[in-house]
Amino acid sequence: KVFVIGTGVAGLSAIATAHALGAKVYANDVRDAAREQVQSMGAEFIPVDATGVAGEGVGGYATEMGLEYKKAQLATYAQVVKEMDVVIATAMLPSHAA
Repeated sequence: KVFVIGTGVAGLSAIATAHALGAKVYANDVRDAAREQVQSMGAEFIPVDATGVAGEGVGGYATEMGLEYKKAQLATYAQVVKEMDVVIATAMLPSHAA
């Protein structure tokens, strides 16, 4: 089982590679619009239980999320990560240090 955090170009590539190697792939992104891309690649999208948050900024890039979203995100990850064999974090915000 592989969990990919961040489904931009690098994340989608990680999904494709893990899927090609036979892994069951799960993924998350702050951009709800990424759900369709994740699912179209054969991965299961793991949503964060935070209503009314899109997480998408200018040019389709992710935006920095507020404290409440971050708390919900960490709670979701805490549940999901313990079931995974591999976690790949590709998420990054434009103009922020990696």
